[in-house]
Amino acid sequence: MTEPEDVSNGGHLSKPEPRQILSMKSLPVAFILFVFGIMWGVFMHIHVRWLLQWDKEPDRRDFSRETRGQIQGIIFVLIAIMWVGCYAQCIVTPPGGIPDTDEWRYKEGDSNSEVGEDVQHEKKKGGKRRWCKWCHKYKPDRCHHCRVCKVCVLKMDHHCP
Repeated sequence: MTEPEDVSNGGHLSKPEPRQILSMKSLPVAFILFVFGIMWGVFMHIHVRWLLQWDKEPDRRDFSRETRGQIQGIIFVLIAIMWVGCYAQCIVTPPGGIPDTDEWRYKEGDSNSEVGEDVQHEKKKGGKRRWCKWCHKYKPDRCHHCRVCKVCVLKMDHHCP
C-alpha cells in the first residue's frame, strides 16, 4: 500500500521519505562546513605554513616572519573556534513559536479577538487578526507556518538549517 499524498501542497507531490527530508535539511550545513574546511586548508596549510618556514633549517628561518605566522595561526584558530561554536548554536537553537496557551488558540468565529491587538500590526484585509489554518493559532507579526517543521515560526527571516 502506498503512502497518502501530501495535500498541503495541492496533492501534486507524494509525501517525501523521512530520510530524504533529513538529507535535504543537512545540505546547507554540509556546504557551509565544506567551505569552512577549504578556508582552513588554504589559510593554515599554505599561508601559515609558508610563514612558519617548516621547510628550512631552524637556524636559517626568518624570526619575524615565523613570529608573524605563529600569531596569525593562533588568531585564526581562536576565530575558527568561535565561528564553529556560534554556527553550532544557531543550528541547535529553536527558532521560536507561538505560545501554546488559550489566548493564542483560534476558535472558529472568534477571529476578532482582542488578545495581542495592541502589539499586532499585520491584519487581514477585513481588519481581523491573522491566524494559521494548520496550527489553529493567531499569528503575531512576521510569523509564518513552516511546512518542514510543521509549526508556526516567529521571525521567519531565516529558518531551517
